[in-house]
Amino acid sequence: MISRMQNARRWCWIVVLGVGLGCVLTGCGGDGYTVAPVSGTVTVNGKPTANVLVSFQPMASEKNINPGPGSQAVTDASGHYELKLVVAGEDRLGAVVGQHRVRFYSADNKVLPPDFDYGSLDVAPPKPVASVLPPGDEGKEVPFEVPAGGTTSADFAFPLK
Repeated sequence: MISRMQNARRWCWIVVLGVGLGCVLTGCGGDGYTVAPVSGTVTVNGKPTANVLVSFQPMASEKNINPGPGSQAVTDASGHYELKLVVAGEDRLGAVVGQHRVRFYSADNKVLPPDFDYGSLDVAPPKPVASVLPPGDEGKEVPFEVPAGGTTSADFAFPLK
C-alpha cells in the first residue's frame, strides 16, 4: 500500500516534470516580448523611395520597462521594406508588438542608423549619403502601433504630417 508521503512525492514529481516539459515546449524564460511581421512602403511626394532606413523602436511603459529590441530595414527600389529585429546573432523578421517610435534616415547599403553605437560591433560606421528625404524629415520621429497579427501596410508618406 502506498503511503500518503509517497503519494505526495509522486504528485510533486509529476507537477515538476509537467512544468518543466511545459517550459521546454512553450519557451518559458524566453524573450518576454511578442514579434509580428511588419512591412510597408515609403513614398516621398507620392513616389516610392529607395534607400530610406526605417527604424522601429518599441516604447517602454510603466508595466513594461524593457519592451524588447528595435527593428529596421532599408527600402528597395519600389520603396518597400520588411522589418528585421536588431539582435546580435539573430536573423528574425518582424517587430515587437506594441507602440513604437519610428524614425527615418537616408541610407546606403548598411542597415544601422547613423546614431547607432558601433563600439561593440566589428563594422565601420556608414558613410554619410545624400538625403533622399525632404529637408527637415531626416531623423524625424512618428508613432506607430504594431498589431498582434502584424501588418503589410506600415506605409509612410513624406513630407510627414
